[in-house]
Amino acid sequence: MNANTSSSMGGEYSNTLKSETERFYECQAKFYEDLICTNNAVMSVRVLGSYGRGDARLDSDLDVWVTARDDTPFNELYELWRQDLDKREQYQLDHGDALPAITRHGPSVFRDKESAAYLAGFLHRVMFPGELGEHILMHRVDQPELPVSYSNDDTLADMAIMLSDFLGNYWREVERGDIKLQKKWLARLHREVTYHTLGVRLRHDTDIFEDGTDEAAIVQKADELLSSLTQLAVPNLIQERRIIQSCLWTLEKVRWELFGCVEDTERWDRWRTGERTHLGFTPQEIGKLLRDCQQYLGESAPSVKRIGGLLVEAANPQDTQTHSRIPELHDELSKVLYEIITTLASNVRVRSSEPQTSVWPTLDSESRFIYRTGTKGAEHYLQTEIAAYEILDKQRIHFIETDDEGVIGVSVYAVEGVPMMRSGQPINIARYLATITDNHAHIGEYFGRLGAPMQFTAYEEYLIYMTNSLSSPIRRFAQGIIKEFGEALESEIPVLCHMDAGQHNVIESDNVYTLVDYEHATYCSPLWDIERAAVDLDESSRDAFLSEYYGTHLEHDPGAIFATRVAIAARLAHIPRYTQYAIKTLRSFGYGESL
Repeated sequence: MNANTSSSMGGEYSNTLKSETERFYECQAKFYEDLICTNNAVMSVRVLGSYGRGDARLDSDLDVWVTARDDTPFNELYELWRQDLDKREQYQLDHGDALPAITRHGPSVFRDKESAAYLAGFLHRVMFPGELGEHILMHRVDQPELPVSYSNDDTLADMAIMLSDFLGNYWREVERGDIKLQKKWLARLHREVTYHTLGVRLRHDTDIFEDGTDEAAIVQKADELLSSLTQLAVPNLIQERRIIQSCLWTLEKVRWELFGCVEDTERWDRWRTGERTHLGFTPQEIGKLLRDCQQYLGESAPSVKRIGGLLVEAANPQDTQTHSRIPELHDELSKVLYEIITTLASNVRVRSSEPQTSVWPTLDSESRFIYRTGTKGAEHYLQTEIAAYEILDKQRIHFIETDDEGVIGVSVYAVEGVPMMRSGQPINIARYLATITDNHAHIGEYFGRLGAPMQFTAYEEYLIYMTNSLSSPIRRFAQGIIKEFGEALESEIPVLCHMDAGQHNVIESDNVYTLVDYEHATYCSPLWDIERAAVDLDESSRDAFLSEYYGTHLEHDPGAIFATRVAIAARLAHIPRYTQYAIKTLRSFGYGESL
């Protein structure tokens, strides 16, 4: 056998309870040992809670961690969850639902590094009980668990958080009048306070209440200990560990939810639109947590741009093609949450990404919104979006959030429909062009981003500015072309341009196209919008799109068109998904011939 089991069931049961709960656990333990021996992805299985302590009752649920290797893909994590839940469901069928709570939820499935982070994040709830023999741990003989790192300061802050949560839960149940749950939280408070102050570990609930301890005295001692720990804890550490725990809970509970959604598309639709709130982690709530993390960490925050976009797509009730993207959403969310956790756990904070904005799904009882936030240094994107909607449609702005330093968030009413690129309908070239060129009716007095201090009197100057930050060879080539056709560029006038009017930024509903995401809105030549949108079209659609526009807009000099194409390709060369296309385009224009 390739598995090792440490700790064992040790509770004092009545004969009836012991027979039923232990019979079930023996069946599960055999399943877990076989799983470790036969599945190379599985590193360990940890049994927590009442089954780990040995005091499980007929109404106890089964809390289990299955830890897999770090490279285990989503579909294999899902299969581990499903196999365990199948085993529990079969036991219920075979034994007349004698243990109704064992299928209340499936196992928590973690990758190895996530499991280590969870142990470090919940020291008193998970790590230390395990060390005290209150868990049953089965693991591969040849693969020990990752080491868990924590300090004395972490221990103090963690204890303070746990006592605060347990006290809050106790008083909540007092208000509700639930005697059973009051005793549950009193038992946990008494167990932890006794161990922390006297060094005596009361493992089972029967041990805790058999001495007739006064309930008011338990609460008072917990309050006093919490007050002392709070004074001793390092400033901000309690707050940071709370954020870590929120990220870990989100990782665990959303994974449960997504596993369940894999096999139930109706459940997926209820969850993603906020209708299903069973576990309390909807796309909107996930977005709120990630926004808070982004604001707290500032420049040290990992990039959340992609996960924000995936959450917005998932939360769109009119987008019926989102179910297949569950693995992508899961993997990106898991990656971002782990990056946030490790950043918060580190004593060294470094800038992790360039200034950028992210979008998040939000809603109230009547409307759906898109909320855009920005990291430090990205405030101008928010100001630009506000300026664009003030020109185009002030009613789209739901609210603007500010702090002492300026705008930190913009909420706009969501456009009903689905992104044009996923609508499944052929592109209506005429309608697409009209959607873009309608904005061009707004003529500006300068070339430059809306709301930005940099303003230019000529299109040539603006294109030079737009290519100044590029790498030397591409910059020299592009600016050489721009200057060569400077006279042709003189005839271009500044109009309101979206600047990124590709299909990904167009929402389609009932054959109506609407542009969204105006964070780059600029007074620029209309050529930029046309040529930039054409990049994202397939070859046949691109030819039809450009022919349609230039067939009715004869005012543009061919030299100005060429210089604009070069400038756009040069900027796109630094974006990974466009690099190959951009370099090929630049080479067709002569780039590289003189290098």
